[in-house]
Amino acid sequence: MDNSNNWYAELFKIKDFRSEVIRIYNTEIKNILYSINIQTDANMGQSAKMNNIVWDTLGKISQFGRLNKATYEEECNYLKSWIENRVDYLDSRYSEDSDIYNIRYRTHVQDYGWEDYDSIDGELSGTEGESKRLEAIRIDFDTFNSQLFNDIKVKYQVHVQDLGWMDWKNEGELAGTIGEAKRIEAIRIKLDDIEGYSIKYRVHVQDMGWQNWKKNGELAGTEGQSKRIEAIEIVVEKSNDTENQVNINYSTHIQDKGWSDNKENGQIAGTEGESKRLEAIKINLINNTENIRLIYRTHIQDIGWQDWKENGEVAGTEGEAKRLEAIEIKLENTSNYKVRYRVHVQNIGWQDWKENGEVAGTSGQSLRIEAIQIQLVEE
Repeated sequence: MDNSNNWYAELFKIKDFRSEVIRIYNTEIKNILYSINIQTDANMGQSAKMNNIVWDTLGKISQFGRLNKATYEEECNYLKSWIENRVDYLDSRYSEDSDIYNIRYRTHVQDYGWEDYDSIDGELSGTEGESKRLEAIRIDFDTFNSQLFNDIKVKYQVHVQDLGWMDWKNEGELAGTIGEAKRIEAIRIKLDDIEGYSIKYRVHVQDMGWQNWKKNGELAGTEGQSKRIEAIEIVVEKSNDTENQVNINYSTHIQDKGWSDNKENGQIAGTEGESKRLEAIKINLINNTENIRLIYRTHIQDIGWQDWKENGEVAGTEGEAKRLEAIEIKLENTSNYKVRYRVHVQNIGWQDWKENGEVAGTSGQSLRIEAIQIQLVEE
C-alpha cells in the first residue's frame, strides 16, 4: 500500500523472523481463525435495527467504498464469507505446506508495447490469433515473496531474431529488445537455489500454436526456423523426488516434420513404419547437480563422423536432407550413472542396446536411423 511503512518488509527478510511467524501462525493463530463462527442471533435483531436507525448504513455505500448489504442477515453472511476467504489467503502465505512461490511476468508485444499488467502463475502473456511477435520479457517473483525469500532467483535467456542467444538475465531484468522490431524465437528459464520447486513454461509459436510444456532450462520455441513466439505461460510448482534426480531428455529433427517434442529417459524419439530419416539430435541432462558431462556425435550421410557435441548442442544437419546413420553417446565425470541407447534402422528395425560410447546404427551401408531411445541408468 502506498501509505504503509516498510518495517514488515524488512523484518520478513530475516529468516529467523519468518520462521517464527510461520510457527506461531500454525500453532496458535490458525485454529482460532478456523473456529470463528459468524451467525445471525435472533436476540440481536432489535439491536441491529436500532443500529441502522442511528447510522443508516444498510444498503448504503460505506466509508470504505463498499455497498453494504440490505439486511443484517446478508451482512453476517458477507462477513462469514470474507473471513473464510481471508483464512484461505493466510493459509496460502503462512501454512507450512503452502505453495509460497508465485511467478509473475510481463511481455513487450509488437505494436502494443508492454502489457498493462503482470501475468501470474500460468496466465497467458502475449496474444493468440493476432500474428504479433513477443519482443521482450521480464520475469519476477511477486512482491510478497520477494520480501519473504530474498535469496530466490529466476534466470532466463532468449533467442532473438538476427542476434541469436542473448546473455542470461536475472530476476526482473529485461530480456530481448525494444524498438528494434525483432522477434523472440526461443526462451530458456530456470530457478536457482530453490529446493523442492521447479519451473515449467510453454510458448505459442507462429504457425505451430502451443508447444508442449518445458522445464528447468529446456528450450521452448524454435531455432533456425525464423518463427516468432506470440505468447507464453509460466508456472512454478512443487517437485517430486524424481523431478530432482538427474535425468536425460532429447529431441530429434525428423524428415518433413522438423524438431520433435522433448522425450525423456527411454521414450521413442522419431518414427516407426514411416520411412523417415532422423537428420539431427539434441541431448541434454536435467537437474545435473553432479556436473556430469554428456557428449555425443553422429555419423552423417556424405559427411561421416562429426565432432563431439555436448549438453543440448545440435548433432547432425538441418535443411540438407542428410540422414543420420550412426551415433555414439557417453558420460564423463561420473561413476554413478551410465547411458544406454538403441536405434531403429532402415530395413533392420531396433538394434540391441549400446552403452557409454559404443556405436549404434551403421556406417558404409547407406541406411538411415529412423528412431532412437536413450536412458540414464544408475550404476
